[in-house]
Amino acid sequence: GYHKENGTKGTETSGENQVSKDEAGEPSSEPPSKRQKLTIHELEEFGEAPPQPLGLEEVAGLVIGVILQQGHKTPTHMAKVLDGHEEVLMKLKPIESSSYEQVLVKAVFDFWKSSGLRLEITLDSLIQRKVLSPQVVAEYALSHELGDPNHWNVVKRVTRKNLEASQAANLDLAVAEKLGKEDVLEKCRLQRDTAIQSDARLFMTIFTSMVRGCEGAKEGTTLRSTLLSRILALSRKYLAHIRPLVNDVESQIPSVRNNPDIAAVFKLVSSLT
Repeated sequence: GYHKENGTKGTETSGENQVSKDEAGEPSSEPPSKRQKLTIHELEEFGEAPPQPLGLEEVAGLVIGVILQQGHKTPTHMAKVLDGHEEVLMKLKPIESSSYEQVLVKAVFDFWKSSGLRLEITLDSLIQRKVLSPQVVAEYALSHELGDPNHWNVVKRVTRKNLEASQAANLDLAVAEKLGKEDVLEKCRLQRDTAIQSDARLFMTIFTSMVRGCEGAKEGTTLRSTLLSRILALSRKYLAHIRPLVNDVESQIPSVRNNPDIAAVFKLVSSLT
């Protein structure tokens, strides 16, 4: 019929030709019965919407949880799943991303706590895709279950991979300089400088965390001895890259001077040629 007020035709209210409008105010092309079934299906699959919107960290935890579940079969499968969801993770990532990254790192460590190799591979994949920073991964590994060999293996892998990136950046710069490629020199210098800064931050994070761990462990305990041995081994292996930090460690990590045994380790390494 027509509305008396404005003479416009109203919506049919009965029969199979009933027309309904969607949320945007446009007519829906699907019959009500089908739309109702879809709604019920969504409720059964996802549950009711929370009364308040989820926070970023909660959303990040849900996303990484689904990714880990979907890609757990093989490393290759995980790589494909990460390729498909990398953009989602990066769009969720805020500028100040420390707490966001910590949520992802914790989820990966918890998921692969029984498989050290898969833990290393998954974290490495996320670092390569710039979803995680080496510093956040190393800090988490050295602040939870310090005696766990899987955690230490993660630290060693992250360190090695980071230094390999630095060496590659140095090589690219040397080649560009040798060939006189002025158009790429500035880019190569920037990549080299960024890699050097990343190495410095990573080693500072590692040594600060390990010194803190030593302070928290009682003298004479196996954990303290293990941490001192790891500081010695890591600093000796990469001394060529971190000599300035080792030589000046007491000013850069003040707590070292309050722990004679820790200071002795760095002094020993500093004396090496």
